[in-house]
Amino acid sequence: MNINVSNAQIQDIVDRVIRDMLSEPESSGRRASQSTQRWGVFDCMKEAIAAAHQAFIEYRQRCDIQCRKKFTDAVRQMTLDHKERFAQMTVEETGMGRVNHKIEKHINAAENSPGVEFLRPQAWSGLNGLAVDEYSPYGVIGNITPSTHPAPTMINNIIIQLAAGNTIAFNPHPSAKKVNALVVELANKYMTDVGAPANLVTCVKEPTLETAEILFSHPDVELLSVTGGPFMVEMAMKYPKKIIAAGPGNPPVLIDETADLELAAKEITNSAAFDNNILCIAEKEIFVVESVFEDFMKAFAARGNIRLSARQMDQLADKALTLSGKHFMICYKPFKLVY
Repeated sequence: MNINVSNAQIQDIVDRVIRDMLSEPESSGRRASQSTQRWGVFDCMKEAIAAAHQAFIEYRQRCDIQCRKKFTDAVRQMTLDHKERFAQMTVEETGMGRVNHKIEKHINAAENSPGVEFLRPQAWSGLNGLAVDEYSPYGVIGNITPSTHPAPTMINNIIIQLAAGNTIAFNPHPSAKKVNALVVELANKYMTDVGAPANLVTCVKEPTLETAEILFSHPDVELLSVTGGPFMVEMAMKYPKKIIAAGPGNPPVLIDETADLELAAKEITNSAAFDNNILCIAEKEIFVVESVFEDFMKAFAARGNIRLSARQMDQLADKALTLSGKHFMICYKPFKLVY
């Protein structure tokens, strides 16, 4: 039986096959159409990486910097649309922080995360010819996100890394896996609504140390971006890849004779109290020179801070610094720094 097929029909079939192949790879015997419904959240880390890698191929081939801006703007809007939901869900899932403060963090991540405006090419010309300096993406970036700021960290990473032309595979902190999976799903939905390839951002549904090891060692992951404790950073550093890593912070404050004591008391109180001080960039200890110690303590108390005795600090430590029946070792004897 002879069947006449036009060139246009053949081209249409080829185009549809290519679109299906690029939108989602088949993995572990599952059809790509089944994975598409997951909006970037996968049961298997290898599947998540494979999907992000295939998305990068399409992203690089057909999306210019204007597309990147459109997609990251969609992520910014998604964050603003769902900031209350993310904040409430984070507090419920992790048990840390304050909902109203977390809402502020989501707004900050949406509005102030750097985007394509920082990717300006430069050119030089002279007797030896013309040189052009232009940024290019790495490929798939493997990300670890913390439990302290799960959604804002993820949103910031999505915006800055997609703006640079990369795609992303996340291994979230297990204590925040639900809210992080929701961020990935909504980010993909908002971006595909404005024409983005599927799975620019992926994550594993049940993150573990084993899935983190798969992410760190996978040959299709070109760069690691790790926000977490020293154990996770040390673990990532063992792999022969480029790494951008951030461990815990412990910022001190020094108050000397030149300080504006009222301003210092106000800013330290606002910063250290924000989201129950779980930000690693927030002030953790204060050193005050003797000549202004009492004046600063008065200004500090006027901001609602409470001065504890050594006995009260012991009682607080017993309540606040217990983990599985064991106490952290801390030094909390009050003292004054004297020049």
